[in-house]
Amino acid sequence: MVARRVREASPALLAVLMVAAVARLLWPALYQFKMDEFWLMDRSLRLARHGEWTWLSNKTNWSVLPIHSPLNTYIVALPYLITPDPRAPRVLVGLLGVAATGVLYAFTRRAFGPRAALITGLLFALSPFAVEWSRFVWNPNIAQPFIALWMLTGLLGYSEGRRWARIAHWLALSGAVQAHLGLASQLGPLSLLLVALAWVHQPAERRALMQHTALGAALAAVTCIPWVIGLLEAGLFQGDSAPTGDEPGHTFQYVRIVFSSLASGTDYWSIARAGSSEGNWWPPLVTEKILWARTWFTLAGLGWLAVTGWRRRWVGVPRLLLVLLTLWPLVNFLVSPIFVVDFYLMPIMFGAAVVQGAFFARLSEIQPWTRWPVAGAVLVLLALQVWLLAATWRWLQIDGVQEPFRAPMSLHMSLLDEWAQATDGTVTLLTETKEAKYDKTEQEWLWDVIGESHDTRVVRMPQGIPIDPRGQIIVGTLRGPTIPALFGEGNLAGELSTREPIFRWIEIPPGYQPALDYVPETIARFDNGARILGIEVLGEPQPGQPWSLRVIWQPEVTDIDAQVQFSVRAVDADGNTYGQADMASLSGWLWRAGDTVINPVEIPLSESLPDGGLRIQLLMYTLPDMRNANAIDEAGGIQAPWLFLAEPRSRQGT
Repeated sequence: MVARRVREASPALLAVLMVAAVARLLWPALYQFKMDEFWLMDRSLRLARHGEWTWLSNKTNWSVLPIHSPLNTYIVALPYLITPDPRAPRVLVGLLGVAATGVLYAFTRRAFGPRAALITGLLFALSPFAVEWSRFVWNPNIAQPFIALWMLTGLLGYSEGRRWARIAHWLALSGAVQAHLGLASQLGPLSLLLVALAWVHQPAERRALMQHTALGAALAAVTCIPWVIGLLEAGLFQGDSAPTGDEPGHTFQYVRIVFSSLASGTDYWSIARAGSSEGNWWPPLVTEKILWARTWFTLAGLGWLAVTGWRRRWVGVPRLLLVLLTLWPLVNFLVSPIFVVDFYLMPIMFGAAVVQGAFFARLSEIQPWTRWPVAGAVLVLLALQVWLLAATWRWLQIDGVQEPFRAPMSLHMSLLDEWAQATDGTVTLLTETKEAKYDKTEQEWLWDVIGESHDTRVVRMPQGIPIDPRGQIIVGTLRGPTIPALFGEGNLAGELSTREPIFRWIEIPPGYQPALDYVPETIARFDNGARILGIEVLGEPQPGQPWSLRVIWQPEVTDIDAQVQFSVRAVDADGNTYGQADMASLSGWLWRAGDTVINPVEIPLSESLPDGGLRIQLLMYTLPDMRNANAIDEAGGIQAPWLFLAEPRSRQGT
């Protein structure tokens, strides 16, 4: 019996899976590359490629919980075990979306028959919304196969009495909740309802029912142990959590839009992108009206399922479950203490797809002649979904850059490939100076993830700039004139405006050595592995004005775990201070032995300067412990925390 069902389902299921795979896996780098994605990818990359274990996932989602379960990190880390290519996690998420489509097909076939399964599978496989959220790495996207498995195991376990499925059901619920906490209130109560209904309608199974349910719940709890450990370590059980976001205030109009978007599978972004694409032969608003009409069709289908489910009582549990799965998340949405956006409510999308497939199948069975109008309607919907996807992809290829973090991943990858091919050394990217949200700026996260497969370093300005002796390209991503200010307009090798950001870059030849105006007369080393080469002066010292210098130094060690700072003093022969400045230097994990590091610094000078000229004192220390690095002599003996550059001598005089 089982083998025959598998053979019967195989051709249709294979077709559905192939359609879903093409829609989700084609051009994985095409879609926008945004903050939440590369934050999660960075955490997974550290785990897989650098062994940095974590008990928590990314700390980026302020709307539900400050810190997610590490399950997402563990899942996204899997492809990084094979390759550092940033497209690999996207391919994995696409495959998870394909798997979700297949499981949804299996659920629908089980509950409503093969015709309903085929319609549901194709509508979901080509749903612009489902495709959109299967093409990049976000927490809700990873939840998709768990939602589908939750549906299938709920049907098999609590409606059909499959004991193994009862256990698997709670594991699927755990996976969905750990992918995105918002699913707990959407799916958890429905799981309890299934248990209650099975208790009422299967009295002979009550003992086994509770045993399997308890075992499944216990195993689900075990899978949450890493998350609990992380929350305890972060102090989040003691109330030390981040703000929950915006206040509720959802209007009826907004509720309608969210439900229509999920029920129709037509997200507003796709409509907007389609409308922005030049040369589209079909108006996007027409597509919107036709596809969004599926909202009313879904409501009609829900009414049909509710009536037939009530009449059939226990046999109608799948129908009642679908009604609740499609409508219950809206209740959570309306009473939520946080601002909820559409993709938080993904169960609606799954429920609506099955409702539509089952309802279309039923309409086609009313009379022999109804089969053809229904088939035509389904084909029109599928064709419009294909058009909307194609228009979206066209828009992304032509005009997909609007903000720094909404540019397609392909843009960043192509730029980095171009820069990397221009040198045998490294590519160093200078990022924005704005305060990092956590331990990195957004641009640092972005380029670290993209550059893992290249010899790339990301430096937050105004940190020191490392110069590879093999040569390199230095790219400025600041909105201001970073590169011209540091190296002069005449040294620019290229410039590219992508609206935001504007990239400017220079090429540093192999063996490059900066001009040193003042060099130390004796060895100048710190016990942290830094050797001071000298000072480049960018202007004569003027009373009451900033004195622009560059500290030129070399790391003699590679990759230290420290955030390094410089303190620079301008003093006279007697050690009296006439100006002092502290600035960040190159982070220790970016050190490479043999590099030359340029540290720009501006010392605000006092209103009066000594007649005998100024000397320089240097201090290196680490944050946040404020530990000083000691100046040492050739034998390694400690001299003092401050390195005194003796009477400086001009290179022109040597």
